[in-house]
Amino acid sequence: MYLDWRLRLLVLCVLTGLYFMVSCLINVARLDARVLERRQFIQDRVLHTQRKYGARSFAGIMKNSESKRQRRNLKISWCSPLGFQSTPGPMVALASFPGSGNTWVRYLLQQATGVMTGSIYRDYALLKNGFPAENVANGSVLIVKTHEYGPHAREDFEKSILLVRDPFSSVLAEFNRRSGGHIGHASLEKFQQENGNLWKQFVLSKGKDWEEMNLDWGLNFSGPKLVVFYNQLVKNTEHQLNRILSFLNISITKERMKCVLQNKEGIYRRSKRDQKESLFDASLTKYLRVKQSKVFSQLKRLVSPQDL
Repeated sequence: MYLDWRLRLLVLCVLTGLYFMVSCLINVARLDARVLERRQFIQDRVLHTQRKYGARSFAGIMKNSESKRQRRNLKISWCSPLGFQSTPGPMVALASFPGSGNTWVRYLLQQATGVMTGSIYRDYALLKNGFPAENVANGSVLIVKTHEYGPHAREDFEKSILLVRDPFSSVLAEFNRRSGGHIGHASLEKFQQENGNLWKQFVLSKGKDWEEMNLDWGLNFSGPKLVVFYNQLVKNTEHQLNRILSFLNISITKERMKCVLQNKEGIYRRSKRDQKESLFDASLTKYLRVKQSKVFSQLKRLVSPQDL
């Protein structure tokens, strides 16, 4: 009788163990099924997207998305803590057509001086990431960003720095910004909307604005002004940055300049893509080249030959 009771208990324990083992196996199988189902769903979505946009375009979308995530996680390493000017100075405009590198110049100046730069706009992305004086437009900041032009846009400024970039790059950068933010790119489908007419009208409209904006600040601003060409800033950052600092009556040490140049890229420079030439057909190319020739020929007269 005693042995019979122990045998029953043993059988009960074995059956209980088998029950829990089978339950665990069933749960694992269900979990695996869900994972496989989710994986198949993702694969189906990938295939659908590739068929819709093409493999190369899809790869570009994924790369751009990954680039955005990486940039969002980056922290800016400043050469010194940022602050306002100890003594407010003149209100200086950093005028440029959108897509001309205004944000990059602001970043370089903040690295070089430790003084914050301002803007007549309120860009929350910039406000949260590197430009705490965004929307400050007075002499407490080093310079004030503006893309506006005309008498009313110029009247509050005592000095101006005009940053000029070629219209092809500027217009394309602005189109990319509107679709992909400060560091993203517009998808190929954006350029092809309405059989490409949307992009064409954008180029025609912004090409005209590019010409008017640059000539207005270059020829009509009556106060002290400095013209900086973006391509020269890229080629010889140190020389062009020294020109800007001299114009602002600021001198920095060699050690500080070394720090600036070591960190000159920042987090807001858009990655390069070999797309520009294919996006401007013959008519758009001719249209922008005429405007570039007109603007550059007049603005280069305001710059010493050694600075070109």
